[in-house]
Amino acid sequence: QSVEIHKRVGAFAMALQTVNKCLSDAVCALAHNMLDGESRAVALIQSGNEILETARYSSEASVQDKDLISEQQIILRQLEAILHIYRLARAGQTVDALRETIKLPCLHLDPQSSNVSVDVFRNLSPHVQACVPDLLKVALNCMDNVRDTDGTLRAVKSKIANLVASNMSRNWPQDLYQKVAQCI
Repeated sequence: QSVEIHKRVGAFAMALQTVNKCLSDAVCALAHNMLDGESRAVALIQSGNEILETARYSSEASVQDKDLISEQQIILRQLEAILHIYRLARAGQTVDALRETIKLPCLHLDPQSSNVSVDVFRNLSPHVQACVPDLLKVALNCMDNVRDTDGTLRAVKSKIANLVASNMSRNWPQDLYQKVAQCI
């Protein structure tokens, strides 16, 4: 209801923000094997896309609104990418899930790039941040099922371990810390 009200009054960024919050919750639910996460996530992505389409053709959106809409669109696409990774992992496509995880620019896990010491969470929305611990666990679980023939996985594991170590103050789930400890 909130999304519809925001759409009708032309507050597209607020509508997208609400969709992104709900999508983050649905993605987290999916990560914890809750059955309604997938269907909710699909409906929310569709709703977000409809809002973006409506905003694109609306004459009510100011330049500032368009910037806010653009920021929310980036968050929507990041959450959609995380959802796609979960789907791949659940389908047993571990190599593809790993490839997609490494390609996420917001986490800096590419083994070909240099180590980045900046706080990757400084520019991430809280909605995406909420999904990161489960995403890292999925990546580590996928790595358990893939052979490291050229040292690439070792480099990615090292980047994940550094990411987790530099964010110890976030109090992520204990099982993530245990999984990282097992992999190094």
